[in-house]
Order: sequence, then C-alpha cells, then structure tokens
Amino acid sequence: FTLQEVELLSEGFSNLIGQGSTNRVYKGILSDGMEVAVKKLKQDVSECSDVEASFRFQMELLSRVHHQHLANLVGICDEKQERMLLFQYAPNGTLFENLHTGDENLSWKQRMRIIVGAAYGLAYLHHLCNPPVIHGDLRSRNILLTEDFAAKVWAMVVPIAGSSELALVRKTGGYVDPEIVHRGVYSRAGDVFSFGVLLLEVLSGKQAFSEETGMLVEWAQQFLQSRDRMMDLVDKSMSNVCPMELYSVCELARLCTQRESSSRPSMRDVSDLL
Repeated sequence: FTLQEVELLSEGFSNLIGQGSTNRVYKGILSDGMEVAVKKLKQDVSECSDVEASFRFQMELLSRVHHQHLANLVGICDEKQERMLLFQYAPNGTLFENLHTGDENLSWKQRMRIIVGAAYGLAYLHHLCNPPVIHGDLRSRNILLTEDFAAKVWAMVVPIAGSSELALVRKTGGYVDPEIVHRGVYSRAGDVFSFGVLLLEVLSGKQAFSEETGMLVEWAQQFLQSRDRMMDLVDKSMSNVCPMELYSVCELARLCTQRESSSRPSMRDVSDLL
C-alpha cells in the first residue's frame, strides 16, 4: 500500500484502537469493505536501527504465515520513513478486554472456543511452519476475537534459531516461563507455559498477575491438585460450566505450567487434547 492509500483507508489515522511502546494501531477499511488494523511505527522510533530491523524481519516472516486462527498480514506500507503493517481486524477486541474490562461475561462455550482456536494457531506456528516459529509474547492482550468469538493470535513473532531455540526474551508479567528468567533463552516450551497461564486466566477470570492473587500460576496450584477443588477456581460470572470439560482443561493447565520444560506437552499435543 502507498502512504496515501493507508491515510485514506484509515481516515487520516483518526481511529486509534491501541498502542504499544513502539507503535500505534488504527482501524481502517479497504475499498472492498474489509476491515483492517493498521500497526504504525511511532515516528520517534522508526529510524532506530533495531526497530527498523525488527520491522523488516516481521514483514518477511508474517508474509509466509497464514492460518484461520492468526491475525494474518494483509499488506504493508514502507514509504517516506513510515513503516506500517496491515492485519485482519477483529471486531470484538482482545481476550483481555472481554475478560477484565467489559460488562458482558463470556460463557463457558465461548471461552472454550477461544482457547481451542488459540491452541490451533500456536500449533500451526510451532509444527507446520518451515522453519518453525515461536510467538514469544503470548498473553490475553494478544488474542483478538472475531465477530463470533473465534480467536486470532497476533503480536508475534520470534523464529526458532537452530536446536538451541534462542530468541528475544520478553518478560511479560505473569506469563513468563521461569526457565526464561533463569537461562535467558526462549523456546516452544515457553509458549506452552504461557498458554497454560492463559488457560488459568480464562478459567478464573483473574489476571495473570494482580495484587489480589500475585502470580496467577502460583495462586491457582491449590485448585489444580484435585477435582474437589477445581470448581473453586472458576470465574463465578461464567455460565453453563461443563464439569468434565473443566477437569480436563484444569489438568492441561497444570501440565503446561510445570516448572520443568521437558515435562510439558507440545502445542500439537495440547490442540489434540482440547
């Protein structure tokens, strides 16, 4: 896309829907009516060599990953010092917003649909991409929800570099694999740990880290050791909980958040179990 085209489809970057430390995200509409999210690098960081390299890397990588449960890349704009990535738009916002800030409560069925979709998206990145890809920053803010509450994973990605699986360490509070902190490396098992925390967040309706619970993954362990306690973990606002499905998801969360990374299931195993 040209800069002029992006300015037009985003109505002059007038509809801000989110931002991070290096970028702002705007909503736009293509000429065919398709809604998109425009991820625009901030001017004060766009000339930084590290940010520029990261943009080039993401542009190349995202152009080759496509899955129904990823927020797929629609196009790019690279003109006059402007750096932008255009993604599929998800009208129901992020999983974080739906769990923690909205008035509407997600039902059990909706929550299971979301976690199954996220698992499929991650399994695709880990096992079907060539070379494989790790996400590196999995959290509820990076799960977008479509009109019918299907999950689309975004805000990735870090490649797996050889057998050591070295990658950029992103210390996102509450979701981070302890091995990342101790060893300074990232791996597919790190994504699995973050997914386990995400399961606990979806089940409990509590944030991955808060003053109330501290680290959710540590607080939740008291409920994961026996079926008699698992129902006490569940978000009280959630309707139509299926006990047998709850037991299975709680056990999966326990397996995914084991401290030893070698003991955790792969995302392929996780998606099969769900």
